[in-house]
Amino acid sequence: MLEEPLADLTDALRLAESLCARICHDLSGALGTVGGMLEMMQASGAAEDEPLTLASESAAALQQRLELLRAAWGATPRPLSLAALRALAAGLPRARKLAIDLDGVRADSGFPPEAGRAALAFLLLAADSLPLGGRIALAGVPDDLIVLIEGPSAAWPSGFAACLRDETAIQAAFADPRGLALPLAFLFARSANMQVSLLLAAVGTAPPPVRLFAD
Repeated sequence: MLEEPLADLTDALRLAESLCARICHDLSGALGTVGGMLEMMQASGAAEDEPLTLASESAAALQQRLELLRAAWGATPRPLSLAALRALAAGLPRARKLAIDLDGVRADSGFPPEAGRAALAFLLLAADSLPLGGRIALAGVPDDLIVLIEGPSAAWPSGFAACLRDETAIQAAFADPRGLALPLAFLFARSANMQVSLLLAAVGTAPPPVRLFAD
C-alpha cells in the first residue's frame, strides 16, 4: 500500500488504466458465462419467470457498465463515433433515471481516442453528480465540449473547483473510493491535452456547465 500520494499524476493515470483493464477482463468472462446460461434458461421455456427476467436484465446492465468502464477508464482507448458514445452511455450508473442528450454534439468524423475517453469520463462524473437522476447534455465538437447536468440534487462534487486549480487536490480526491470519477475525469482530460473550466450558469440555475476543450 502506498504511504504517500503519487507525486506524478501520469503514474496515477497509468495505474488506473491497468487496474480498470484487469478488473474488466476478469469480470467480463464470468459475466458472459452467466449471461449465456440465463439466455439458455429463458429459451427452455421459462421466459415468463419474473426473477429470471430480472436476473437477465441485471446481467445485461452489468455488461453495459463494464463496456463503459473499459472504454472510459481502461488502457489503449479507441476512436469513438457519436453512435458508439451514445451506446456506451447506456452503461452509466442509474441509467434508467437519466436522460442523455447528445443532439448538440457535432462529431461527423467521430471522437479521437483520447478525446472520446475524456468525454466518457465526464459522462461518468456527470452521472455521479445526479444521485436522484436527471438530464446530462453534451454540446459542441469533440475538442470543445460543454457538459450540462440538471435534476433534483444535481451538483458537481465538492472538490471539483479545487481540482481546477491545484494538482494536489486531484491527488487527494483518490482517497475517496466512491468519488473516483472526479480525479479520473481530470486525469483523462489532461491525457487528451484538454483543459477543464466552469462556465457561468444562467440566472436561477445550478450547477454551472463544464467546458472541456483542447489546449
